[in-house]
Amino acid sequence: MLDPFGDKNLNKGGRKWITRLWQNALADHYQNNGISNVLYSQLPAATKQVISTKTIMQRFDNINKGKDYDNRIKPFNFFIVGVGNDEITPILPFTRRLLAS
Repeated sequence: MLDPFGDKNLNKGGRKWITRLWQNALADHYQNNGISNVLYSQLPAATKQVISTKTIMQRFDNINKGKDYDNRIKPFNFFIVGVGNDEITPILPFTRRLLAS
């Protein structure tokens, strides 16, 4: 998973967000207070993938249409796959700031 906050200042340049996520999830589970993990509920779960096959590359044909070579998405570039609510674009070009996408 990618850092949903995308702010190194907030996370002190590391994976502190993972610790925060687990602490909040465990607190929700063991406290059983009926409140879901609101901090993360509006954020997509996203992973970084690589364009490693022809089939995956073909998914970017419409995005690449009409672009010059320098601006195209190419084999072995990275992209983001998001899962979550209905407002998420399933495939996006890679960016370090997930929420900026």
